[in-house]
Amino acid sequence: MDLTADDFEGTILKNKQSLAVVFTASWCPFCGMFLPVFKSSLSEKKLPYATVDLSSYDNPLWETFEIEVVPTVVIFKYGQVSYRADGKYGRGLSNNVMDDVIREFSVPQT
Repeated sequence: MDLTADDFEGTILKNKQSLAVVFTASWCPFCGMFLPVFKSSLSEKKLPYATVDLSSYDNPLWETFEIEVVPTVVIFKYGQVSYRADGKYGRGLSNNVMDDVIREFSVPQT
């Protein structure tokens, strides 16, 4: 599922199910390497995920979520951030982040 800024103002993130969201940009080479790993890892475990394209610097979600580097992964539970992994300048995100993301889904929701 692809999300836009409007989706973050609606009810899509306030449901009872956790949702992993990866913020990416088409011009980011690290996003191109990480995105397939993100999607396949979560699909394999049948865990819900979405993507957000921040290719435009005018996208308000840069500021809303204080994203400085893409890719960045955020897990929402009941609309609240429960986990976040920010990319590193010149390196992106390690594929090992996916172990933490999958583990976060097993943490009981309160």
